[in-house]
Amino acid sequence: MKTVITTLIAFMFYGCSGIANINQKIYDAQLKAIEQSPYKSANGKSPFLKVQREYRLNRSLPLIEGKLKEISNINDTLWMTEYFDATCWDCPSTVTNLMLRDTVYTVTWEILGHKGGATYNVEVNPFHGLSRDLRQEPSELVEIVEKTRDGEPLTRNPLQYGDDNCNDGGYTIATVIYPDRKIEAIYVRCWLPLSLRKLK
Repeated sequence: MKTVITTLIAFMFYGCSGIANINQKIYDAQLKAIEQSPYKSANGKSPFLKVQREYRLNRSLPLIEGKLKEISNINDTLWMTEYFDATCWDCPSTVTNLMLRDTVYTVTWEILGHKGGATYNVEVNPFHGLSRDLRQEPSELVEIVEKTRDGEPLTRNPLQYGDDNCNDGGYTIATVIYPDRKIEAIYVRCWLPLSLRKLK
């Protein structure tokens, strides 16, 4: 899914020749998020970003080629969450969510061995229906969309979302690309439901 998102963004802002450019900008923003993260578990995660960057670049076109024609307005904001399995070293994200124009694209992929390829599944849902379904326990994507739409910077207090002390689970990198092409990203370990955050 993150592949889908990156390509979408790249074509929207720069055209076909700019995929590598915008992909690198996303990588730079995410690397900064890792380096400045208040989560101790962020240490050593930069290799994952390099793997993800390559997957976005090499897998994007086949996944969203048919949707590129629908994108024409450069004033759109794009929201992206990429979920990583903490037990899989040197793997790309297993779930990527992209929100564009109130439509959510969810791409899940299962890696078939280290170099055995992958299987993909793509779902498309309206954002408002998704947010209603998850109103009590908002997903990562729903939460960052609602907060940034209300004017809160994505990078404000990433610790409010997760917990470094979880024994399992993975981590999420959330990225927002604004109409002025500014990119913000945060790293969150074990993104918690609201009910569990009250117990922290």
